[in-house]
Amino acid sequence: MKSPEPKPAKRKKGLTKKLVLSMLLVGALPLLIGLMLAFYQGTQEIQEVNGSSFEALATETARKLDLVMADELARTALLTTDVKIIKQLERTRDALSELNPQELALTLKQEQEAWNGREANILQRILKGPFAEVLQEHVGGTFMDPGHPIPVITRSATRGLFITDRAGRVVASLDSDVPYLHQEEAWWKGAFHNGVGQPYIGQIAFDSLRGVYTFTLALPIMDSLRYEAIGVLHRIYDAKEFFAPSIDIIRFGKTGHVMLIDSRGVVLSCPILPTGTSISDTRLIPLVTPLRAGWTPAPSDGHGGTESSIIGFAPLSNTRQITQISTGQTWHMFVWQSSEEVFAPIEHFFKWTATFGLLGVALLVTLGYIAANRIAAPIRRLQEAAQQIGRGEYREPITLSTGDEIEELADEVNRMNQQLASQFAGLESQVELKIQEVKYLEESTIKILDNVPDPVLMV
Repeated sequence: MKSPEPKPAKRKKGLTKKLVLSMLLVGALPLLIGLMLAFYQGTQEIQEVNGSSFEALATETARKLDLVMADELARTALLTTDVKIIKQLERTRDALSELNPQELALTLKQEQEAWNGREANILQRILKGPFAEVLQEHVGGTFMDPGHPIPVITRSATRGLFITDRAGRVVASLDSDVPYLHQEEAWWKGAFHNGVGQPYIGQIAFDSLRGVYTFTLALPIMDSLRYEAIGVLHRIYDAKEFFAPSIDIIRFGKTGHVMLIDSRGVVLSCPILPTGTSISDTRLIPLVTPLRAGWTPAPSDGHGGTESSIIGFAPLSNTRQITQISTGQTWHMFVWQSSEEVFAPIEHFFKWTATFGLLGVALLVTLGYIAANRIAAPIRRLQEAAQQIGRGEYREPITLSTGDEIEELADEVNRMNQQLASQFAGLESQVELKIQEVKYLEESTIKILDNVPDPVLMV
């Protein structure tokens, strides 16, 4: 029974795949690394460029707002140098100095009761007197007194304006919606400053009487010799209405804007967030309220978003000198733009680069497959030739014109085939000779055996 012929070994076709994979790794891996490095470097440069731009915008806006505050301070200070006001307050000071503490306390109590009771005499003196006329002329600006012009914005943002004497009593006011005594108020103490006098800017707070968030400016009124404070001028501003014309107009892109905050993170003015609200992420406060200009990557945008962003910041340097002494707080400009808009150019660039990269990888795979077949095909021919030689079937020489090591290998296989063929031919002749010798010996043996006589057996 014939044994079954061995099945030919299954041809392995992994070389082409390996070559294509190698080419893909060699070509695509550097491309991928290059894309990642380009995206990282582009992101860093976008951050640097936008951060520097935001810092410059915050610095310039802070400088302009410093000028607005300085101008407002100077214009309001004109009232503190009015000769009529100073002379009247000096007379009031002299009259108060003649009262003993008990008499002063009784007088203040009686006047406060009269003010709270809306008595006509005291209302007439405070709301319609000479001081009140000066205040009205000041607020009226160019319409009533060309010598004291003030911006329309300041007039519309003013929610209260009154003067107190050294006892803290209101001696003139634009309206009656103010308390009569202020000697215990923080702004009064800060501006009067034990008779020395200094400017005071209050922190933003909600005014329940007026229904808006306000900040205050208080200035001391010095005597004729500039020796001591004899009264305090107090002005109340609607914070949003005062700052918005200088801040809300600064917009860039779809989301970029500037906002004014204090060192507590409370919003004084912002086109998006309401005045008086606090920055949602308290981690931003120490990042954006240093006493220098700069920019920083931030963990959130401060407007309720959780995505990282870039924020530029700058303090109001000149105003800070007053607010820090007054309340311990400082004011800062905050420049922000959504991260989606900030990084849109680099993301757009990355998407197009990735698209072209994928096309390049596809082209690389196609060309790699073609190149791999050109390399693998001669090797497969050599493999088939080796199998035929192993079976003793291959006789024709291999013809390959690759011009490289594979062609040299084919030449070596051809030489090996020739050597094996010559060796096989020599072996065949030797085998034939041995066969003939064996036949000769066999014939000789038969002849000898035929000539031997039959043996005779003796019993």
